[in-house]
Amino acid sequence: MNTPGEKHLEEKHNVSNTAPSSASTVTFNSKNISKDNLSDVAVKEERTDGLQDQTNLLPRKQVIIVFFGVCSALFCSILDQTVVSTAIPSIGAYFQAADKSTAMPVHGRLSDLFGRKYALFGCLTFFFLGSLACAVSQTIEQLIIFRAIAGIGNGGIKTHVHVIISDIVPLKERGKYQGILTAWTCLANGIGPLLGGVFSETIGWRWCFWINLPLVGIALAVLQCLVPFKKVTGDWRAKMKRIDYAGSIIMFTSAVLILISLNWGGNKYAWDSAPVLVCLIIGLLLMGVFVLVENCKRIVNLPIIPMYLFRNVSVSASYICTFFGGMGYFGALFYLPQYLQVVHSYSGIVSGALMLALMVTQTIVSFLAGLVVSKTGHYISIIRTGFSIYAVGCGLYISLTYNSSLAKFIGYSIIAGIGAGNTFQTTLISVQAAVKRQDMAVATGGRNFLRMLGGVMSLAFCDTILRNTLQKGLSKMGQTDEIIAAITSNPIDIKNIVSEDQVIATLGMYCNGVHNIFAMLTATSGCAFLLSFLIKQYSLERDDEKQLKEEGKKFVEELERKRKKPKTSSIQKA
Repeated sequence: MNTPGEKHLEEKHNVSNTAPSSASTVTFNSKNISKDNLSDVAVKEERTDGLQDQTNLLPRKQVIIVFFGVCSALFCSILDQTVVSTAIPSIGAYFQAADKSTAMPVHGRLSDLFGRKYALFGCLTFFFLGSLACAVSQTIEQLIIFRAIAGIGNGGIKTHVHVIISDIVPLKERGKYQGILTAWTCLANGIGPLLGGVFSETIGWRWCFWINLPLVGIALAVLQCLVPFKKVTGDWRAKMKRIDYAGSIIMFTSAVLILISLNWGGNKYAWDSAPVLVCLIIGLLLMGVFVLVENCKRIVNLPIIPMYLFRNVSVSASYICTFFGGMGYFGALFYLPQYLQVVHSYSGIVSGALMLALMVTQTIVSFLAGLVVSKTGHYISIIRTGFSIYAVGCGLYISLTYNSSLAKFIGYSIIAGIGAGNTFQTTLISVQAAVKRQDMAVATGGRNFLRMLGGVMSLAFCDTILRNTLQKGLSKMGQTDEIIAAITSNPIDIKNIVSEDQVIATLGMYCNGVHNIFAMLTATSGCAFLLSFLIKQYSLERDDEKQLKEEGKKFVEELERKRKKPKTSSIQKA
């Protein structure tokens, strides 16, 4: 069964709008309509959920202005993630990714209800206040709580940016712009570790949070002054009643319990201990309850993740590929710099600089992939090529040892960057192409959620793999429990913990752990490649886009008239 609004390439000229559940089906065939008369025919997709359509296909000049505005917001989000993960790994790598991921699906629906502007501004405000509180925090408990507040805002920024771009740019052209977004993301990913290393080694870790304040201020000013958001009307009290509170609470609780169990397992408690098993079982049961609640119209009026999206094989396959892709990418993003610091004794700054081999390659390839999608309308072959190359890159990382050359590391990183660059935004395009326009925001939020969730789970699994490998190897070497605990909690200090004659053997054990990590990441990337064959190729052209472009042009012209009107009236008074 095809999802509402989807179109196969071979059915390029047909528009089929099938509303979910009991709604009627209307099919329009444009073959009998000339191109000149197409704009006169009512082919525009209408929402069936009672919400206001925020699609606003703007002229190129305005698109560039909007793009500049949302890029400033996205830069804040990504830079924060990488700065903190370098300076404070225990907080930044795991917890910050967890609090971001759990809130992502909710943001897509909030933007549908209250408008893109207020949803994005709300996220930036939460992020600003949370960062300010983190900068002045006095205890680790305060830092964790305030980091959660910042994470709630940060988690929505990326989703809202993708949704806004999808509102203002036709589907076929999105690959180009989202490729630039990925390039912008990679730039922040490259700068972040360098700044994090500089801050932690010079002026202090608090500047990892202070730096967010002026950046958020600039982003808010740019968005307020330059970006022409489409106004959303309606009573906010009625909208508050439509929020899926039950689904949000259940999903949030479920995700947190599952993530806690993964973080505890093999670290604080054994995997078969009661705390780990109780959290994991309750979390999984709540996930099942969430699915039931989202399917029950008596409980949920406007689900945060409509379950009918998963009836489409292509959407489900894209989501699972995104999840596995997130596992492969975020695992490598964290453990490659650690490998450089542990084995080669590089500082955080130098290891961050060496990661540019992956980041720069990924940036260039992502931009080129977006151009190809915009030019040809094809994304399937790019997705499959990307996952296959990334799996090869992860497989090559398995061969890294304590005496591997930097040339080998950089070469492998370039290969991995080519793979990652081909999958970043093309998987988002594959989701958006398969759903109706009214589901675009929630489908985008779901995709970003699964990608980040995959990353969080990857970090938990990788940490467990490394710890177990080190514990077994060091035990065979006859190391004491105190030394084993010190090394597993902070591998970077290996050379300061063990005697000089044991350093090489201990580094060898660490490299065995890295091998096992990348064996898992190779497997997840391979799974993503195999599942990508279930993703279908849909047309990136929709018949109502001509009409929507005309409406977008009129929207901009009306804004210009309103801006000029006060000037004219003041001149007349003078």
